[in-house]
Amino acid sequence: MTLDLYLFRHGESELNVKDIGNEATIGGRSPHINLSERGIQQAKALGHELKRRGTSFDYLYSSPTVRAEHTAKIVAGAIGFPADKILTSEALHEVSNGSWEGKLKKEVYTPEVIAQINANNWQFIPPNGESQQQVANRMYDFIYQNFIEKKDLSSNISVGLATHGTSMKDLRALILFREIMGVDENLVRNAIRSTIENCAIAQFKYIPQNQKMSGWHEISWNDHAHLYESGFQKEGYYSGRKLIKISA
Repeated sequence: MTLDLYLFRHGESELNVKDIGNEATIGGRSPHINLSERGIQQAKALGHELKRRGTSFDYLYSSPTVRAEHTAKIVAGAIGFPADKILTSEALHEVSNGSWEGKLKKEVYTPEVIAQINANNWQFIPPNGESQQQVANRMYDFIYQNFIEKKDLSSNISVGLATHGTSMKDLRALILFREIMGVDENLVRNAIRSTIENCAIAQFKYIPQNQKMSGWHEISWNDHAHLYESGFQKEGYYSGRKLIKISA
């Protein structure tokens, strides 16, 4: 029996839209930031795609941020998951950039600070924030404690997690390079340089140790073909955006 784990990043937020040019600010948790209009359409496209695939969840969790919860509710409505059954967990939060959140990138990311981050971006901790390693550990612990350790997996379990870009990349880095490949954890930082678009899907499968092909398997990453329906363009995230309404 297996755990089918679906992670999806929230739709485009109002902060994502503003995060360009000389006035770009450092994000992070930013819990009260809403989805943009385009982000709402992306979430509808995600829900439409999951419904088309026949995907269903036994459990649907969300980060407690407004943008993630809104995305989860739109997806739930599309696939027929009861909205009142959506649960939230602090473990699914975006990385905390601590005292840096809301400050201008151009003022914080000096050459000296960038050098410090690049020296070990996996373990670097912003003032009063957390490292990407800490993010990966809390994400993994949440999944393991709630769906592997507590469940006997005598039947298949399907879980959806509405979360954030950095959190997803950090979790993937830990699973791929520590759990699957077993390499030195210092090399995990190379995996966080991957891309995950708003409302893209990542799927992993976990098979218990007493079964054939046990352990973690990556099924898909940054699966976002459905986003073309909401105006996503290959040539650039912020270029050529045409908003197309997606029916719920």
